Amino acid sequence: MKKKEIEEEEIENACNWGDLPLDVFPLILNKLPDIGDFIRFRAACKPWRLYTSLSDLPSQFPWLVEVLCQGPDLHFYSIPYCRAYSTRTHSTYGKQLFGRTSCGYIIACQVQYYASNADHLSLVNPLNNHEVPLPALKYDFHEHLRFLTNISWICPSTFKKDDYVIVTDRARRLAVCKIGDDRWDIIGSASMKCCFYLKGLLFMLDLQTRVTEVMDIAGRKVLYVIQLPQSEIFRFSEIPHLVESREEILAVFRHPSSGSEVYRFDIYRLELGNGEGYPRWIKVRSIGDRILFLDFSTAHGFCLSDNDFGLFRGNFTTKFTNLFHNYTHHTHGNSLRASVAGFKGNRIYFRDRKDLRLAHVIAMYDIEKGQTFVTDSLFNGDDNIVTWYMPTLSHVSH
Repeated sequence: MKKKEIEEEEIENACNWGDLPLDVFPLILNKLPDIGDFIRFRAACKPWRLYTSLSDLPSQFPWLVEVLCQGPDLHFYSIPYCRAYSTRTHSTYGKQLFGRTSCGYIIACQVQYYASNADHLSLVNPLNNHEVPLPALKYDFHEHLRFLTNISWICPSTFKKDDYVIVTDRARRLAVCKIGDDRWDIIGSASMKCCFYLKGLLFMLDLQTRVTEVMDIAGRKVLYVIQLPQSEIFRFSEIPHLVESREEILAVFRHPSSGSEVYRFDIYRLELGNGEGYPRWIKVRSIGDRILFLDFSTAHGFCLSDNDFGLFRGNFTTKFTNLFHNYTHHTHGNSLRASVAGFKGNRIYFRDRKDLRLAHVIAMYDIEKGQTFVTDSLFNGDDNIVTWYMPTLSHVSH
Protein backbone atom coordinates (compact mmCIF):
# COMPACT_ATOMS: atom_id res chain seq x y z
CA MET A 1 0.00 0.00 0.00
CA LYS A 2 1.32 3.43 -0.91
CA LYS A 3 2.37 5.85 1.81
CA LYS A 4 -0.31 8.41 0.80
CA GLU A 5 -3.07 5.80 1.00
CA ILE A 6 -1.85 4.69 4.44
CA GLU A 7 -1.90 8.29 5.69
CA GLU A 8 -5.45 8.83 4.37
CA GLU A 9 -6.63 5.63 6.04
CA GLU A 10 -5.06 6.66 9.36
CA ILE A 11 -6.75 10.07 9.17
CA GLU A 12 -10.12 8.46 8.42
CA ASN A 13 -9.72 6.00 11.30
CA ALA A 14 -8.74 8.80 13.66
CA CYS A 15 -11.88 10.81 12.82
CA ASN A 16 -14.82 10.12 15.15
CA TRP A 17 -17.94 11.18 13.28
CA GLY A 18 -19.91 11.03 16.49
CA ASP A 19 -17.97 14.02 17.84
CA LEU A 20 -19.09 16.58 15.29
CA PRO A 21 -19.32 20.16 16.61
CA LEU A 22 -22.83 21.02 17.78
CA ASP A 23 -23.09 24.03 15.48
CA VAL A 24 -22.68 21.71 12.48
CA PHE A 25 -25.90 19.78 13.12
CA PRO A 26 -28.33 22.54 12.03
CA LEU A 27 -26.35 22.94 8.80
CA ILE A 28 -26.62 19.23 8.08
CA LEU A 29 -30.33 19.02 8.94
CA ASN A 30 -31.09 21.90 6.59
CA LYS A 31 -29.85 19.65 3.80
CA LEU A 32 -32.17 16.82 4.84
CA PRO A 33 -35.72 18.07 4.18
CA ASP A 34 -37.10 14.57 3.60
CA ILE A 35 -38.26 12.77 6.73
CA GLY A 36 -36.70 9.51 5.54
CA ASP A 37 -33.22 11.04 5.42
CA PHE A 38 -33.87 12.75 8.77
CA ILE A 39 -34.69 9.39 10.41
CA ARG A 40 -31.62 7.71 8.91
CA PHE A 41 -29.39 10.55 10.16
CA ARG A 42 -30.67 10.18 13.73
CA ALA A 43 -30.28 6.40 13.54
CA ALA A 44 -26.62 6.57 12.45
CA CYS A 45 -25.22 6.74 16.00
CA LYS A 46 -26.21 7.64 19.55
CA PRO A 47 -24.58 11.12 19.63
CA TRP A 48 -26.34 12.17 16.44
CA ARG A 49 -29.65 11.08 17.95
CA LEU A 50 -28.98 12.88 21.24
CA TYR A 51 -27.90 16.13 19.56
CA THR A 52 -31.01 16.37 17.37
CA SER A 53 -34.64 16.80 18.36
CA LEU A 54 -37.85 15.73 16.65
CA SER A 55 -38.69 19.43 16.49
CA ASP A 56 -35.71 19.88 14.13
CA LEU A 57 -37.64 18.07 11.38
CA PRO A 58 -38.40 20.57 8.58
CA SER A 59 -41.99 21.07 7.42
CA GLN A 60 -42.98 18.21 5.15
CA PHE A 61 -44.90 18.22 1.91
CA PRO A 62 -47.89 15.86 2.31
CA TRP A 63 -47.45 12.23 1.36
CA LEU A 64 -49.96 9.77 0.01
CA VAL A 65 -50.75 6.79 2.22
CA GLU A 66 -52.34 3.56 1.07
CA VAL A 67 -54.53 2.38 3.92
CA LEU A 68 -55.03 -1.37 3.80
CA CYS A 69 -58.12 -3.03 5.17
CA GLN A 70 -56.06 -4.20 8.14
CA GLY A 71 -52.56 -3.45 9.44
CA PRO A 72 -49.72 -3.80 10.04
CA ASP A 73 -48.44 -2.86 6.56
CA LEU A 74 -48.72 0.72 5.32
CA HIS A 75 -47.31 2.17 2.12
CA PHE A 76 -46.43 5.84 1.57
CA TYR A 77 -45.43 7.94 -1.41
CA SER A 78 -43.43 11.19 -1.29
CA ILE A 79 -44.31 13.45 -4.22
CA PRO A 80 -41.25 15.78 -4.22
CA TYR A 81 -38.78 12.90 -4.10
CA CYS A 82 -40.86 10.30 -6.00
CA ARG A 83 -39.99 7.87 -3.20
CA ALA A 84 -42.04 4.98 -1.87
CA TYR A 85 -41.87 3.91 1.77
CA SER A 86 -43.32 0.89 3.55
CA THR A 87 -43.64 0.38 7.28
CA ARG A 88 -44.82 -2.35 9.61
CA THR A 89 -45.59 -1.31 13.17
CA HIS A 90 -47.16 -3.05 16.16
CA SER A 91 -49.45 -0.03 16.71
CA THR A 92 -51.42 -0.95 13.57
CA TYR A 93 -51.31 -4.73 13.98
CA GLY A 94 -54.73 -6.36 14.16
CA LYS A 95 -56.52 -3.09 13.50
CA GLN A 96 -58.75 -1.80 10.75
CA LEU A 97 -57.63 1.64 9.58
CA PHE A 98 -59.86 4.39 8.22
CA GLY A 99 -59.05 7.06 5.67
CA ARG A 100 -58.88 10.49 7.32
CA THR A 101 -55.61 11.57 8.92
CA SER A 102 -54.39 14.49 11.05
CA CYS A 103 -50.88 15.37 12.28
CA GLY A 104 -49.62 11.92 11.30
CA TYR A 105 -52.39 10.06 13.15
CA ILE A 106 -54.95 7.66 11.68
CA ILE A 107 -58.04 6.40 13.46
CA ALA A 108 -57.99 2.64 13.98
CA CYS A 109 -60.39 0.00 15.25
CA GLN A 110 -59.36 -3.26 16.87
CA VAL A 111 -60.55 -6.13 14.68
CA GLN A 112 -63.10 -8.28 16.51
CA TYR A 113 -63.20 -11.96 15.64
CA TYR A 114 -66.47 -12.46 17.50
CA ALA A 115 -69.82 -10.71 17.73
CA SER A 116 -69.44 -7.46 19.64
CA ASN A 117 -71.57 -4.42 20.41
CA ALA A 118 -68.61 -2.04 20.63
CA ASP A 119 -65.76 -0.70 18.49
CA HIS A 120 -62.45 -0.34 20.35
CA LEU A 121 -60.87 2.75 18.82
CA SER A 122 -57.50 4.49 19.03
CA LEU A 123 -55.39 7.05 17.17
CA VAL A 124 -52.11 5.65 15.80
CA ASN A 125 -49.05 7.26 14.23
CA PRO A 126 -47.35 4.55 12.14
CA LEU A 127 -44.11 6.54 11.80
CA ASN A 128 -43.32 6.82 15.51
CA ASN A 129 -45.38 3.79 16.63
CA HIS A 130 -47.38 5.95 19.06
CA GLU A 131 -50.95 5.01 19.99
CA VAL A 132 -53.56 7.09 21.83
CA PRO A 133 -56.40 4.96 23.25
CA LEU A 134 -59.99 6.14 22.94
CA PRO A 135 -63.16 4.91 24.70
CA ALA A 136 -65.05 1.95 23.29
CA LEU A 137 -67.86 3.12 21.01
CA LYS A 138 -70.95 1.10 21.90
CA TYR A 139 -74.02 0.24 19.82
CA ASP A 140 -77.31 -1.47 20.34
CA PHE A 141 -76.51 -5.12 19.73
CA HIS A 142 -79.26 -5.45 17.13
CA GLU A 143 -77.86 -2.53 15.06
CA HIS A 144 -76.87 -4.57 12.01
CA LEU A 145 -76.49 -1.53 9.75
CA ARG A 146 -73.28 -0.56 11.52
CA PHE A 147 -71.39 -3.20 9.60
CA LEU A 148 -72.18 -1.45 6.33
CA THR A 149 -70.52 1.90 7.06
CA ASN A 150 -66.97 2.88 7.92
CA ILE A 151 -65.93 5.07 10.82
CA SER A 152 -64.84 8.57 9.84
CA TRP A 153 -62.74 10.92 11.98
CA ILE A 154 -63.83 14.56 11.71
CA CYS A 155 -60.31 15.79 12.31
CA PRO A 156 -58.86 19.31 12.30
CA SER A 157 -55.79 20.09 10.22
CA THR A 158 -53.72 20.36 13.41
CA PHE A 159 -54.81 18.03 16.20
CA LYS A 160 -53.87 18.79 19.81
CA LYS A 161 -54.46 16.86 23.02
CA ASP A 162 -57.10 19.35 24.23
CA ASP A 163 -59.16 19.07 21.04
CA TYR A 164 -62.35 17.08 20.85
CA VAL A 165 -62.22 13.77 19.01
CA ILE A 166 -65.31 13.59 16.79
CA VAL A 167 -66.25 10.59 14.67
CA THR A 168 -69.17 9.51 12.57
CA ASP A 169 -69.74 5.92 13.57
CA ARG A 170 -71.03 2.98 11.56
CA ALA A 171 -74.61 4.03 12.26
CA ARG A 172 -73.81 7.59 10.99
CA ARG A 173 -74.10 9.06 14.48
CA LEU A 174 -71.92 11.97 15.59
CA ALA A 175 -69.91 10.85 18.62
CA VAL A 176 -67.59 13.11 20.62
CA CYS A 177 -65.04 12.66 23.41
CA LYS A 178 -61.70 14.02 24.60
CA ILE A 179 -58.46 12.12 25.06
CA GLY A 180 -58.63 10.52 28.50
CA ASP A 181 -62.45 10.32 28.61
CA ASP A 182 -64.06 6.98 29.44
CA ARG A 183 -67.04 7.30 27.13
CA TRP A 184 -68.41 8.92 23.97
CA ASP A 185 -71.32 11.34 23.83
CA ILE A 186 -73.74 11.10 20.91
CA ILE A 187 -74.60 14.64 19.79
CA GLY A 188 -76.60 14.08 16.61
CA SER A 189 -76.68 12.49 13.19
CA ALA A 190 -74.15 12.93 10.40
CA SER A 191 -76.44 11.56 7.70
CA MET A 192 -76.21 13.64 4.49
CA LYS A 193 -73.86 16.16 6.11
CA CYS A 194 -70.32 17.36 5.46
CA CYS A 195 -68.71 18.11 8.82
CA PHE A 196 -65.59 19.86 10.07
CA TYR A 197 -64.22 20.62 13.53
CA LEU A 198 -62.22 23.67 14.58
CA LYS A 199 -61.48 25.02 18.06
CA GLY A 200 -64.54 23.72 19.86
CA LEU A 201 -66.94 24.40 16.99
CA LEU A 202 -68.54 21.79 14.73
CA PHE A 203 -69.46 22.98 11.22
CA MET A 204 -72.15 20.89 9.47
CA LEU A 205 -73.10 21.58 5.84
CA ASP A 206 -76.29 19.83 4.76
CA LEU A 207 -75.69 18.19 1.38
CA GLN A 208 -79.30 18.62 0.28
CA THR A 209 -80.28 22.10 1.48
CA ARG A 210 -76.70 23.56 1.53
CA VAL A 211 -77.50 25.04 4.94
CA THR A 212 -74.55 25.26 7.37
CA GLU A 213 -75.03 24.85 11.12
CA VAL A 214 -72.30 25.90 13.55
CA MET A 215 -72.47 24.08 16.90
CA ASP A 216 -70.66 24.88 20.15
CA ILE A 217 -69.67 21.36 21.20
CA ALA A 218 -69.16 22.15 24.89
CA GLY A 219 -72.65 23.61 25.23
CA ARG A 220 -74.22 21.32 22.57
CA LYS A 221 -75.84 24.47 21.18
CA VAL A 222 -76.29 25.57 17.56
CA LEU A 223 -74.89 29.10 17.31
CA TYR A 224 -75.49 29.93 13.64
CA VAL A 225 -77.56 28.70 10.70
CA ILE A 226 -76.11 29.97 7.44
CA GLN A 227 -77.46 29.62 3.89
CA LEU A 228 -75.39 29.66 0.71
CA PRO A 229 -76.39 32.42 -1.75
CA GLN A 230 -79.65 31.45 -3.43
CA SER A 231 -78.13 31.52 -6.91
CA GLU A 232 -75.55 28.93 -5.85
CA ILE A 233 -77.69 26.39 -4.02
CA PHE A 234 -78.55 24.06 -6.88
CA ARG A 235 -75.41 24.47 -8.99
CA PHE A 236 -73.38 21.82 -7.22
CA SER A 237 -73.96 18.10 -7.50
CA GLU A 238 -70.77 16.81 -5.86
CA ILE A 239 -70.02 16.50 -2.16
CA PRO A 240 -68.31 19.68 -0.93
CA HIS A 241 -65.24 19.91 1.26
CA LEU A 242 -65.01 21.95 4.43
CA VAL A 243 -61.38 22.95 4.99
CA GLU A 244 -59.69 25.01 7.70
CA SER A 245 -57.35 27.69 6.40
CA ARG A 246 -55.62 30.06 8.84
CA GLU A 247 -58.44 29.63 11.33
CA GLU A 248 -61.04 30.29 8.62
CA ILE A 249 -63.45 27.76 7.15
CA LEU A 250 -63.51 27.28 3.39
CA ALA A 251 -66.19 25.38 1.47
CA VAL A 252 -64.79 23.90 -1.76
CA PHE A 253 -67.10 22.67 -4.52
CA ARG A 254 -65.88 20.82 -7.59
CA HIS A 255 -68.00 20.98 -10.69
CA PRO A 256 -68.63 17.70 -12.51
CA SER A 257 -66.67 17.25 -15.70
CA SER A 258 -67.06 15.07 -18.75
CA GLY A 259 -65.44 14.75 -22.12
CA SER A 260 -62.94 17.53 -22.82
CA GLU A 261 -64.33 19.97 -20.27
CA VAL A 262 -61.95 21.11 -17.57
CA TYR A 263 -62.60 20.69 -13.87
CA ARG A 264 -63.68 23.86 -12.14
CA PHE A 265 -63.75 24.70 -8.45
CA ASP A 266 -65.74 27.26 -6.50
CA ILE A 267 -64.41 28.32 -3.10
CA TYR A 268 -66.34 30.12 -0.37
CA ARG A 269 -65.04 31.58 2.88
CA LEU A 270 -67.25 31.55 5.97
CA GLU A 271 -67.40 34.98 7.59
CA LEU A 272 -68.91 34.78 11.06
CA GLY A 273 -68.78 38.55 11.55
CA ASN A 274 -67.37 38.45 15.11
CA GLY A 275 -70.82 39.25 16.49
CA GLU A 276 -71.35 42.14 14.08
CA GLY A 277 -73.77 41.50 11.23
CA TYR A 278 -75.01 38.16 9.95
CA PRO A 279 -72.69 35.21 9.24
CA ARG A 280 -72.42 34.50 5.53
CA TRP A 281 -70.48 32.61 2.85
CA ILE A 282 -68.36 34.83 0.59
CA LYS A 283 -67.07 33.58 -2.75
CA VAL A 284 -63.29 33.96 -3.24
CA ARG A 285 -61.42 34.05 -6.55
CA SER A 286 -57.95 33.29 -5.23
CA ILE A 287 -56.40 31.65 -2.16
CA GLY A 288 -53.07 33.47 -2.51
CA ASP A 289 -50.09 31.53 -1.17
CA ARG A 290 -52.28 28.73 0.18
CA ILE A 291 -52.41 25.17 -1.18
CA LEU A 292 -55.44 22.90 -0.71
CA PHE A 293 -55.11 19.11 -0.48
CA LEU A 294 -58.41 17.30 -1.07
CA ASP A 295 -59.49 13.67 -1.25
CA PHE A 296 -62.97 13.33 -2.73
CA SER A 297 -63.17 9.62 -1.85
CA THR A 298 -62.96 10.23 1.91
CA ALA A 299 -64.19 13.88 1.97
CA HIS A 300 -60.88 14.68 3.65
CA GLY A 301 -58.96 17.90 3.11
CA PHE A 302 -56.63 20.46 4.63
CA CYS A 303 -54.78 23.64 3.71
CA LEU A 304 -51.09 24.61 3.90
CA SER A 305 -49.04 27.61 2.80
CA ASP A 306 -46.31 27.49 0.18
CA ASN A 307 -44.15 29.32 2.75
CA ASP A 308 -44.12 26.06 4.72
CA PHE A 309 -42.11 24.44 1.95
CA GLY A 310 -39.14 26.75 1.52
CA LEU A 311 -36.85 23.75 1.08
CA PHE A 312 -39.09 22.36 -1.66
CA ARG A 313 -40.08 25.53 -3.48
CA GLY A 314 -38.05 25.77 -6.67
CA ASN A 315 -35.75 22.88 -5.75
CA PHE A 316 -37.81 20.11 -7.31
CA THR A 317 -39.56 19.68 -10.61
CA THR A 318 -42.55 17.37 -10.79
CA LYS A 319 -43.80 16.47 -14.26
CA PHE A 320 -47.53 16.99 -14.70
CA THR A 321 -49.55 16.32 -17.85
CA ASN A 322 -52.46 18.51 -18.87
CA LEU A 323 -55.29 16.13 -18.07
CA PHE A 324 -57.91 17.00 -20.66
CA HIS A 325 -55.55 17.76 -23.54
CA ASN A 326 -54.05 14.31 -23.10
CA TYR A 327 -57.45 12.69 -22.55
CA THR A 328 -58.94 14.14 -25.73
CA HIS A 329 -56.01 13.65 -28.10
CA HIS A 330 -54.31 10.53 -26.78
CA THR A 331 -55.08 8.63 -29.99
CA HIS A 332 -52.80 11.03 -31.89
CA GLY A 333 -49.98 10.69 -29.38
CA ASN A 334 -50.16 14.35 -28.36
CA SER A 335 -49.40 15.20 -24.75
CA LEU A 336 -48.97 18.68 -23.43
CA ARG A 337 -46.24 18.45 -20.78
CA ALA A 338 -45.97 21.04 -18.03
CA SER A 339 -42.94 21.33 -15.78
CA VAL A 340 -44.24 22.51 -12.44
CA ALA A 341 -41.16 23.68 -10.54
CA GLY A 342 -41.47 23.57 -6.79
CA PHE A 343 -44.81 23.82 -5.02
CA LYS A 344 -46.64 27.12 -5.30
CA GLY A 345 -49.74 28.62 -3.78
CA ASN A 346 -53.18 29.19 -5.32
CA ARG A 347 -53.43 25.53 -6.28
CA ILE A 348 -55.51 22.52 -5.34
CA TYR A 349 -53.98 19.03 -5.21
CA PHE A 350 -56.71 16.41 -5.23
CA ARG A 351 -57.56 12.74 -5.67
CA ASP A 352 -60.74 10.90 -6.53
CA ARG A 353 -60.66 7.14 -7.07
CA LYS A 354 -64.31 7.21 -8.17
CA ASP A 355 -63.36 9.23 -11.27
CA LEU A 356 -61.77 6.88 -13.82
CA ARG A 357 -59.43 9.61 -15.06
CA LEU A 358 -58.21 10.37 -11.54
CA ALA A 359 -58.21 6.93 -9.88
CA HIS A 360 -54.48 6.29 -10.39
CA VAL A 361 -53.05 9.80 -10.43
CA ILE A 362 -52.46 12.95 -8.39
CA ALA A 363 -54.30 15.92 -9.87
CA MET A 364 -53.30 19.55 -9.49
CA TYR A 365 -55.72 22.37 -10.34
CA ASP A 366 -54.12 25.74 -11.04
CA ILE A 367 -56.73 28.27 -9.87
CA GLU A 368 -55.22 31.18 -11.80
CA LYS A 369 -54.94 29.28 -15.10
CA GLY A 370 -58.11 27.25 -14.62
CA GLN A 371 -56.33 24.08 -15.78
CA THR A 372 -55.96 20.60 -14.31
CA PHE A 373 -52.68 18.66 -14.50
CA VAL A 374 -51.88 15.14 -13.35
CA THR A 375 -48.91 13.00 -12.42
CA ASP A 376 -48.54 9.34 -11.45
CA SER A 377 -49.35 8.44 -7.84
CA LEU A 378 -47.75 4.94 -7.74
CA PHE A 379 -50.88 3.51 -6.10
CA ASN A 380 -53.74 2.19 -8.20
CA GLY A 381 -56.35 2.84 -5.51
CA ASP A 382 -58.64 0.08 -6.77
CA ASP A 383 -59.00 -1.88 -3.54
CA ASN A 384 -57.52 0.22 -0.76
CA ILE A 385 -58.06 3.79 0.34
CA VAL A 386 -55.31 6.16 -0.80
CA THR A 387 -55.42 9.55 0.88
CA TRP A 388 -53.26 12.47 2.02
CA TYR A 389 -50.98 12.07 5.01
CA MET A 390 -48.85 14.64 6.88
CA PRO A 391 -45.68 12.83 8.03
CA THR A 392 -44.55 13.76 11.52
CA LEU A 393 -42.64 12.18 14.38
CA SER A 394 -44.28 14.28 17.10
CA HIS A 395 -46.60 12.80 19.71
CA VAL A 396 -50.10 13.75 20.80
CA SER A 397 -50.01 13.35 24.59
CA HIS A 398 -52.76 11.54 26.44
